Amino acid sequence: MLTAILITFGMTAFVVILALRSFLETGSDHVDGDKVPCDAQDGLADGGAGDDKP
Repeated sequence: MLTAILITFGMTAFVVILALRSFLETGSDHVDGDKVPCDAQDGLADGGAGDDKP
């Protein structure tokens, strides 16, 4: 019984870490694959970072 509890705890922690990493890398928690409009304050509006071409 203890083994099942530990495996469940480990898998839950793994999924939470994956979700947190995905959120931190993308800045969004949407998982449906559609593009999400970004706010101007997060620096990703109008094409994303790196569009500062003269």
